[in-house]
Amino acid sequence: NPSTLGGAVSLLNATNIALRNFIFAGWVTVTDSQDVTLVGTVTDDSINVTVQGAVENLSVDGGQGSDAVTLNMEASSAGVTAADSGSSAGDSLTVNTTAANEQVTVTAAAVSVGEAQTINTGGIESQTINTGAGDDTLTVDNSDGQIQSQITYAGGAGYDVLNVVGDGASSGSYTPAPGQPDSGAMTVGAAAIQFTGVEPTT
Repeated sequence: NPSTLGGAVSLLNATNIALRNFIFAGWVTVTDSQDVTLVGTVTDDSINVTVQGAVENLSVDGGQGSDAVTLNMEASSAGVTAADSGSSAGDSLTVNTTAANEQVTVTAAAVSVGEAQTINTGGIESQTINTGAGDDTLTVDNSDGQIQSQITYAGGAGYDVLNVVGDGASSGSYTPAPGQPDSGAMTVGAAAIQFTGVEPTT
């Protein structure tokens, strides 16, 4: 049977730490650490992680069930894998960035925040990108492979931009939200994108 970690968990300067088959009831903060593995249970899990400092090889896996992983990306550099190994549909990833001006890119294989933070993805059916305050840009790039997941982009405050790059073969569509010039929906092949708080869309 799984065990429950009932409060907040802080991993500072940790190396080669694996927490498997746990119910993570509170936030896990990983700071200046490497080779850290967090794995959920066979049921539906929510795993919330704040990434700070320099973090290498952090793996977050919901396991079986329909799981929700949330990452607060506050690191100076990070190598993260958020790949769900279970067979159930309905797995989601939420990426929250800082109040700085952020450049975020979503591809079929990863989410990149700036040049120094990379989140490798797999087995995820939906992704939410919250960029908060700041003048932010989200690029959804299908040029190296068709994105299969649904994407929700919340630009937040500031001047926020959405760029969508196709694969050169798939068709696309754009539907503005009625009466809401900063919101709408786009599709490129199998990728469906919902967005709010966005100024120009290209």
